[in-house]
Amino acid sequence: MRLTPFCSMLLLVSLAPSHAAAMEATCQAASGMTFVPLIELYTAEGCNQCPPADQWMERWKGRADATALAFHVDYWNDLGWPDRFSSAANTARQQTRVASAGKRVVYTPQVMLGAKTMLDWRKSSSVDALVERLGQDPASVSLKLAASRSGKGVDVGVQAAPVLTGTKAMAADGRLWLALYQDGLVTDRVAAGENKGKRLRHERVVRALHGPWRLGEKGISGHVSVEFPADAVDADMGLVLFAETADLGKGLQSLQLPLSSCTP
Repeated sequence: MRLTPFCSMLLLVSLAPSHAAAMEATCQAASGMTFVPLIELYTAEGCNQCPPADQWMERWKGRADATALAFHVDYWNDLGWPDRFSSAANTARQQTRVASAGKRVVYTPQVMLGAKTMLDWRKSSSVDALVERLGQDPASVSLKLAASRSGKGVDVGVQAAPVLTGTKAMAADGRLWLALYQDGLVTDRVAAGENKGKRLRHERVVRALHGPWRLGEKGISGHVSVEFPADAVDADMGLVLFAETADLGKGLQSLQLPLSSCTP
């Protein structure tokens, strides 16, 4: 993907008007004036404590007050069962996120909301209260997404820019990420490890993560082609665009776009 300074967007659009029009005609989303936090679950199919957390992710589907992503880590893979959704990049992100929160230990299932590890994630009222409180904060960054189905994946247009005067310096040094997620994933029978014999279902699984890109004072914009995995079902796919501080410790804004809302 090539992202350009925000002020160059007019040039980009003028060079490809048909492409821009096609994306606008399919589906799009824009963030609002308040902050929408990103909930992150670090999980693994080899962990016998993880299935309840995987199921818990379903409660965040369709919510407007928060976005949610499940990052499958790979450090369980040598303990009996290789997780087909795991990656070293997801493990590295968890390690960085935990370090930025001043902690040392990574584990699964681990739920993080900003710099806070949610030990009491099973208590819906506790998480909902934090989401509600964070949602009262003004947004530091504005985000826009546009998507159009193309070939074996989706063409995505993104825009991001700092908007809140008091935090513009922090936001300008922020990082932008684009995640492709998939719902309704099922492993019919785990053949080894702690979950041997179990049928596992997953929601909001990160299948691809693009970035990071520095926001800059004027923001950035551009297009990226995101390829779907071989087992993708269009109705189960979605995009999350999110911005966070350079140390990955504080969320700045998030925006989700379920691709089920896109017309063919």
